[in-house]
Amino acid sequence: MRSYLLVAALILGGCGFTPTEGTWLMDQGTVLEDSCDLHEDSTEDETFELIDNGDGTFDADGEFHFECELDGKDFTCPRSLTDEEDIDSADAKLEGYREVVGTFDDIDQMSGTHDAEVRCVGDDCDSIATALDITFPCTVVQEFTASLQE
Repeated sequence: MRSYLLVAALILGGCGFTPTEGTWLMDQGTVLEDSCDLHEDSTEDETFELIDNGDGTFDADGEFHFECELDGKDFTCPRSLTDEEDIDSADAKLEGYREVVGTFDDIDQMSGTHDAEVRCVGDDCDSIATALDITFPCTVVQEFTASLQE
């Protein structure tokens, strides 16, 4: 009898938190940091598809693609290259790297922060930084909330 209880406890305890798959609506919140001075507060909602990979990870596909890792209800979508923009008539390219960190309040609610870093690559980056009056790399950190759409 004891071994059956142990097996049942292992099975039930082994079941991790799983967010609900489907279309999620993200509400951009307060900008917490903006050393880039390139970001305007966004009031537009964005949607993304949350896909459970069944192995403690999930993908978020929307304007950007993120591969995220779950740790209980907490999640991290590791920093990855999400944007690249060549600067016309200059030897410079801006690269955007994003990381998303947050927690699920429930299977259909989450909140967290976006951490975006902008880097400049090329010989003309000092001139671009001077023209924009910023220092590369620069950072934008913004809060967000998201919920499953019905």
